[in-house]
Amino acid sequence: MKRLFFILLIGLFSMTYGCTKTIKAVEDDMSSLLQHMEIDGLSSSESAEQDSADQGEAAAASSSISRKNHSITTAEKSKNKMHSLTIQVFPKESTVKVMNIKSRYYDGIRLAPGKYDILVKHQGYKSYREWVNVEYDVIVKVILKKESEAYMARSLDTNERSNSTKQQSGNVEDSDPAALVETNAADTGGTNTIGSSGPGLFPSRLTGHFGSVSSLCFSPDGSLLASGSYDSMVILWDINDGKVLHQLNHNDRVTAVVFSPDGSIVVSAGTDKTIKLWDVLTGGLLKTFTGHTSRIHSVSFDLSGQVLVSGGNNELILWDVATGKVKNLIVGDDKLYPLFGSINSIAFNPKGKDLGGYEFAFSCHQGIAVFNPETKQLIKLEDISTPQSVTYSADGAYITWGARHHHRKEEFFPRFVLTSMKEKDTALSKDDDLAKADRVFYTKYTPDGNHLVMLTYNQAVLYDIKTGDVIKKFNGTSETSVTDAALSPDGHILAASSKDEIRIWKID
Repeated sequence: MKRLFFILLIGLFSMTYGCTKTIKAVEDDMSSLLQHMEIDGLSSSESAEQDSADQGEAAAASSSISRKNHSITTAEKSKNKMHSLTIQVFPKESTVKVMNIKSRYYDGIRLAPGKYDILVKHQGYKSYREWVNVEYDVIVKVILKKESEAYMARSLDTNERSNSTKQQSGNVEDSDPAALVETNAADTGGTNTIGSSGPGLFPSRLTGHFGSVSSLCFSPDGSLLASGSYDSMVILWDINDGKVLHQLNHNDRVTAVVFSPDGSIVVSAGTDKTIKLWDVLTGGLLKTFTGHTSRIHSVSFDLSGQVLVSGGNNELILWDVATGKVKNLIVGDDKLYPLFGSINSIAFNPKGKDLGGYEFAFSCHQGIAVFNPETKQLIKLEDISTPQSVTYSADGAYITWGARHHHRKEEFFPRFVLTSMKEKDTALSKDDDLAKADRVFYTKYTPDGNHLVMLTYNQAVLYDIKTGDVIKKFNGTSETSVTDAALSPDGHILAASSKDEIRIWKID
């Protein structure tokens, strides 16, 4: 119809002006134009059908065309520039393809600037497909999931990563062993990497997670570090050399990890409301506990290892480890500001229990609470702050948590509660009406009982209990993203998580 319409139009034009040669020339031009229009229309249609099949959405056709046009435009502007693309995957045996290139993908493949369609698949896992913008050297990390969508955890400009590392190193004191060179993941073929000062020396960084690290815990003998992450994985690290002992798949975001007192079991808890017990030696799944009505924030073993306590949103559960049955369920009220709120930390009295029979303390909204499992009696100790972390002193005499001044980052205000009296020790406690305990993510006594390690958004400090002074700072952590920390049982090693990285310091 289009061709007939244009021919009639040309005929009318020729009849009006009476120019045969012009008619022929115009007809040829119009015929050529129509051919181009048909080809473009067919190309757009085929592109739309292909994108619709790939993405399952009709709207993807137009976005795909614009992506391709953008890629062509970018490539034309930078014809002589090529950038590397590296796709790191879990499981490692996954098939990786770049769908819109003819050559086979390999780590570090050099590509012209533009957008590239990547496909990652593995038998038994859900495939993942996404467009990646390559306008600089890029590292993409993809983890496939068995029961939910895979996702690209991170896309990094390697130059940006290098600059970030330099900036972090520049903020660390010269005497700080963490101010060492980091090994880029791209240099090791996408395996777990450890930044250190040289072969065989103590690691200063542990990298291997694809998502933010949410929880850390040392094994009782201090040889292993467990890290839980939003990438659904728990990694067991050999702390002496940074090597990975096991990677355990919780199948959902991990929010808490803890070792049993004998070190044979590591526990992971997550946003899926489940608790999983793993064999440290083999990495095998032993048991799964279910019963929480919301995400779990914290887990802790009693001294015997026979009872596990888990804290969620306004609820606390005591589990019999051998049977997986619930021994006690503690639920707060349903007020706007609930009795407990998010229970982010649980600590057991190292002496077993105090004179009143109270065995453990846990953080709650505006204060802490202590619980007696035998009598099921609970006491809440009110405070203006909302602690994120609680700890007992080695002799069990004090329950302590940290606070920080709302305006001045350098001022810390630890709270010290006498376990015998359930009251604050006013001689030791530093108090301030503006202190915000929820700004301190981690509080832990050193084994000698004279110091506290406290961690905030952008720094960890060593606090002298007797003098009330900060005697050491561990700078270099990322602002606003520090999530957890762990102190080794001997008090010599401090680990702190920031984004998908773990920083390691030697306190000696």
